[in-house]
Amino acid sequence: MNLLLLKNSDNTIDIVAKQGATWEFFVNCGINLTGYTARGQIRASYAAIDAVEFAVSIIPPATDGKLRILLGADSSASLAAYKDNIDPSRRATYKGAGVYVYDIEIESQDGYVTRLLEGRIYVDPEVTR
Repeated sequence: MNLLLLKNSDNTIDIVAKQGATWEFFVNCGINLTGYTARGQIRASYAAIDAVEFAVSIIPPATDGKLRILLGADSSASLAAYKDNIDPSRRATYKGAGVYVYDIEIESQDGYVTRLLEGRIYVDPEVTR
């Protein structure tokens, strides 16, 4: 399993992810996404200039309201990992390298932006390179 998604009490979703693996998950938005675009980014902090882009696509038919969120293995390998394997139950104590913030948004053709998901990503280190 390359990803573990964990819901927090504030409705954010934390992700524990494997460095160097393909990250892929799906979201059902519950609305018709006809005419919408979708996007997502990962950053080391909210203020960081550099970002890694998720490939976010609307799965046809758009009327079903489903998204595919993908980050390729090369992109996940480029992210610094935490110094040790991540223990999901202790994730709130982890700080620094290997801990990122992310969000996923949709935008209507009228320019109205909705943030669907947000939280932290904890990158579990890869051994095989």
